Amino acid sequence: YEFLQPPAPGQVYPYKLGLAADIGQTSLSEKNMNVLIEGLDGLENNPVFLLGGDLSYADGFNPRWDTWSMMFEPLISKVQMLTCPGNHEVRLPTHLGSQPQPCHYSATSPQPSQVSSSEQFVNYDARFPTPYKASGSTSPHWFSKEVGPVHVISLCSYCATHPGSWQYEWLVSDFESIDREKTPWVIVMTHAPWYNSNSAHQGEAEPHRVDMEELLYDNGVDIFMNGHVHSYERSIGVYNGCLNECAPNFITLGDGGNYEGTYYNWIQPPPWSVVRESSFGVAFLEIENATHAYWNWTR
Repeated sequence: YEFLQPPAPGQVYPYKLGLAADIGQTSLSEKNMNVLIEGLDGLENNPVFLLGGDLSYADGFNPRWDTWSMMFEPLISKVQMLTCPGNHEVRLPTHLGSQPQPCHYSATSPQPSQVSSSEQFVNYDARFPTPYKASGSTSPHWFSKEVGPVHVISLCSYCATHPGSWQYEWLVSDFESIDREKTPWVIVMTHAPWYNSNSAHQGEAEPHRVDMEELLYDNGVDIFMNGHVHSYERSIGVYNGCLNECAPNFITLGDGGNYEGTYYNWIQPPPWSVVRESSFGVAFLEIENATHAYWNWTR
């Protein structure tokens, strides 16, 4: 294999990223992987693939991590993959101590009484190391990496996010380190959606949004991508539930192909929701310059 690093921080154009989440290992997963390969392989500026959690759906059956890696080897042997943990990478234990931990349950799903204790990040951490130390993070579950004109931030939906938590304080310092002359684009990736007009998983990440949304807004984040809801949805700029052209665009990409299927039950569309569809697919972002980019979702 030939391993290629993404370009160093700087305004390298055009620059392309592939994006997906909740991808699993079905025939639909493989089809979506092939779409990603077709869109990313062989590009001059060495693209990256952002995978927003719920990789293998092994759920404690370790051989399924092996089969997932074998299925996706044609893609991730050629294109660097950056990830964040999803609920299927956590599978939290049924008993959680009262003392603060580097990562502990903080969202409303999965409920501790309803999940297995067989994952707890163990396979995820061992198989998919993240570049967290290089970004000053104390945990592999949140980090940042600069690739060409993009500063990518990966956050953990299932770790503490409140002011004073390790993840929150790291995010404050990471935003302070960004040089928008070098990396004019900032993308945040996490698993659970902050904005979602599907009936599934409504409000699960509300504590995360309340804790961190102002930070993202004040620091001019361009795109917020997530998975968890098995459908596609794209917003226009929204902040604190209101339209705001200076706020991030929120994009749900939980339609990567996993065996649980797509979610069809939508609520009345809020003003910020501009596109939504219950189909499997993946996305591409092609950045043309410091101010313009093309977004493509392929079903």
